[in-house]
Amino acid sequence: MTMILAMLLAAPFLLVGCSTASTQYKSRPFFLTEEEVATHGRKAWYDRVVELDPGGAEFTVAADYQQAPPKKIAMLPFTDLGQGEFVVNKIPLLPRSNQERARWGWSHANNLRRAFAGDIATREFTLIPLLAIDAVLADRDITDFDKLSAASPMEIGRWLHADALVYGEVVDYEAYYGILLAAWRVTARVRMVSTRDGHELFSCTELPLFDRCDPSDRSYRHCD
Repeated sequence: MTMILAMLLAAPFLLVGCSTASTQYKSRPFFLTEEEVATHGRKAWYDRVVELDPGGAEFTVAADYQQAPPKKIAMLPFTDLGQGEFVVNKIPLLPRSNQERARWGWSHANNLRRAFAGDIATREFTLIPLLAIDAVLADRDITDFDKLSAASPMEIGRWLHADALVYGEVVDYEAYYGILLAAWRVTARVRMVSTRDGHELFSCTELPLFDRCDPSDRSYRHCD
């Protein structure tokens, strides 16, 4: 409770903006132990009293998409472009070691990856299981953003027997507090790439999503 009061006193107004990013994400390892798996996305009844969702999406679809739409999709590991810090109203709190930041960065990225995978799974595509994708990539030493970027979509497509690959980036994953309101700002970019020739089939930016959470919750979970 003392920490929450300090946050409210230090930042009484709701601020917006973009998080600070560095190039550390390029070598941050994939396939780490995730944080707060059991609590992520869960809400209590009071989290639903006021729900704000001004988010949306901007997307682009290739002109030739309908000519040969992909059937089997591989959702590749997402990358968190942030520092892996716990950021409240643009202020990093709860100092973390490099290992902790790496785990939290992977946790944020995989949270969003699973959310997009769940959406794709409800559509006309066949989705390759995420654990199977991770096992194949790890076996070929594709263990961070740099190595994933260096591998061609055609090569990855052969490994996974996929028609298209989905790449994703977490742009924002931040907490905001103002008076008695608490929210998370989450923004992600995704793109779908053909494994036949590497051209982009679809791209999308999920605009900032604010969702109310209980300020007294010490777990600081993200509420979907």
